[in-house]
Amino acid sequence: MKQNKLKFFTDFTMYLLFSTLFFTGFLLYFVIPYGKGQNSFFLGLSRHGWKDIHFFFGLSFIIVLFFHLFLNLGTIKAMIKTQLKNKPLLIAALVLGFIPLTIFSLIIKLVI
Repeated sequence: MKQNKLKFFTDFTMYLLFSTLFFTGFLLYFVIPYGKGQNSFFLGLSRHGWKDIHFFFGLSFIIVLFFHLFLNLGTIKAMIKTQLKNKPLLIAALVLGFIPLTIFSLIIKLVI
């Protein structure tokens, strides 16, 4: 498969996954009520079922996102070189601050 087609497929998959995440997040926050004793079903699924679907699509989105970043690594490197040419402190802050913070928050979210 040509790389442009692969990038398009990856981007389109990310769009579909994010749209599903938006829809299920909207349902969980606005449509399906919180608490016990209430009718917490929508289209035959309980609130917990919708949370499971939301989690599955979120995990799928993260996996496809990493694949997307891998496919566009050359472009990302080129943009970093041109935009942050004389700013090594900013680059160090981004690398040393953002990546560990992201990994830590993902681990905490999976544990809790």
